[in-house]
Amino acid sequence: MEAVMEFSATALDSLATGAGVSSASVSAAAATFGTVAAVWMAVGPMPQVQAVRKCQSLAPVNLMQLSCGLLNAGSWLTFALLTDLSEAIPVNAANVVFTFCLFYIVYANVQGEESVTVLIHLAFPILMLFTMIVFGLDGGKHSKHAQLIGQITCGFNMLLYAIPLSDLGDIVKTRTRGRLTLFGVLASFSCSLCWAVVGVVNRAAPMVIPNAAGVALSSLQLLIVLVLPAPRDPKSEPVASPGKKANTNKKASKKKR
Repeated sequence: MEAVMEFSATALDSLATGAGVSSASVSAAAATFGTVAAVWMAVGPMPQVQAVRKCQSLAPVNLMQLSCGLLNAGSWLTFALLTDLSEAIPVNAANVVFTFCLFYIVYANVQGEESVTVLIHLAFPILMLFTMIVFGLDGGKHSKHAQLIGQITCGFNMLLYAIPLSDLGDIVKTRTRGRLTLFGVLASFSCSLCWAVVGVVNRAAPMVIPNAAGVALSSLQLLIVLVLPAPRDPKSEPVASPGKKANTNKKASKKKR
């Protein structure tokens, strides 16, 4: 793994030198764009949430993606506070707040069992984050507890990139892109690519591994979105009137005779 990291970092340094810039400036630019992309990624489920408002149903939204987004941002925020990683605090704090807002919008537009389902998907990341915070505070800053939380956070990060593919079965069955949106997939691809570059420049394997996986997973999702059509909206399909149905039945009975 160290050999691969060194090779990747050397190759990136060579490309940066050839372009007349330093690897440090490349890392700084990638971190800036990565921060913007991270916020964009939190906003990514917005088209799905807007669809929930229209149809008053959970069908268009992937609640697992919202749960994992909240868990990812909250765990990164916890890790950043425990390790004094100030650069990661504002963006992840903003993402936590925004994801809570998305959950509220979804909850406010569904009823009955679906509203309970929303609360369950919200309760799980909250309990996980509460456990991580208590565990981290017990160890103190820059402790082994904090490092373990960092490793767990990397796992959550990879899961966030993979969650949209949880609909892969339906995508294959219906031959449509399912709940994937170009807006959300591009956000995921941009975020993972930028932070993978930052990780390579700084030779930080914990940052490279989840984001390199994110680039691969997002590329697959992007291919699906570009190749497959969007699913049909049942409300947009024309409904035959009773008169037309009656005429159709008459014609069918005449043919049988």
